[in-house]
Amino acid sequence: MTFYERIKRAIVALDSANNSPSTPEHDWIKFQSWLSALRVDRVRMSPFLSALVTALVARYPEVSDPRLFWLTPYVEKFAILPLLTDWTETIGLLPDGSIRNFCTDPESHAGGGYAGLRKLDEGQRREDAGWNFLLAVVRGAHAYPDLQAIVPVRPGYMKTCPVCLGGGLHPQEAGRLCQCNGIGWVLVAQAPASI
Repeated sequence: MTFYERIKRAIVALDSANNSPSTPEHDWIKFQSWLSALRVDRVRMSPFLSALVTALVARYPEVSDPRLFWLTPYVEKFAILPLLTDWTETIGLLPDGSIRNFCTDPESHAGGGYAGLRKLDEGQRREDAGWNFLLAVVRGAHAYPDLQAIVPVRPGYMKTCPVCLGGGLHPQEAGRLCQCNGIGWVLVAQAPASI
């Protein structure tokens, strides 16, 4: 067990033993621990959600954001629904509930990139994989509202975002995700004072 893990366990144990009020530092460590504990390789899929993802993949050019049409060859090749797109990599959902990355920059293959699908936590810290997973499923639920069921339940120490009031969308800019990254909740220490 690393020093960091021992500190996290000690703080969580003290909090539960003393029933002490949260501090931003404790909440941040708890949140990092929560992110580390997320199962980032798969989400629970009902038969309905599995069929929905299959249908969305099959009709991707028709149902996706037109700005993401360029992902169509990857969608067809891997039968994956893109959830979160970054510069050279995209996180997607397979109909069986698997969450996978795929590289969208052929130039990076020679410089350490990869071809095909890979697990989300390959080559990253657990907390980073947890954060990327959370962002991907939240963005996926914004793009395809029926996927809301795959978003993890908010931890109790997190607070509703005071800007979007938990909706995830910016109240003054239509269609733009809020500062909370669309999640709808924040740590108290992260809560913005005003819009």
